[in-house]
Amino acid sequence: MGRPKELLWFVALQLLSICLGLYQIFKNWDVFVQQTGATLGSDAVQVIVAVSYGLLFILTFLIWNRNNIARWAYILIGLAGFLMGLGKLTGADAVSLFQTALSMATVVLLLLRPVRDWFATKDILDRPIL
Repeated sequence: MGRPKELLWFVALQLLSICLGLYQIFKNWDVFVQQTGATLGSDAVQVIVAVSYGLLFILTFLIWNRNNIARWAYILIGLAGFLMGLGKLTGADAVSLFQTALSMATVVLLLLRPVRDWFATKDILDRPIL
């Protein structure tokens, strides 16, 4: 059993969401640092952004390689992020709203039956890349 198409969609939407997030951060870098880094400083904000997006890339890679723990970690982080950001959605711009919709779509894709079935089987031909 090969990877389900829903998993391919997950990776595509996840990468698009990451690119949009990085675009938003760098487009509004001064405002972002002012809001989040007033006590931390710009260098600390850069490290936090790098670690956060690095974690998303690692989780995506592990999910692609059938790591069920990474899948559930991503689902829980995605849902927690959505719930914490609900109050900020009212004044958000279109790109932020689209990015939030993409993030929720990736969570939903990971919960669909073909993906769940793929994670439940251990096909010898579907070995991890590394």
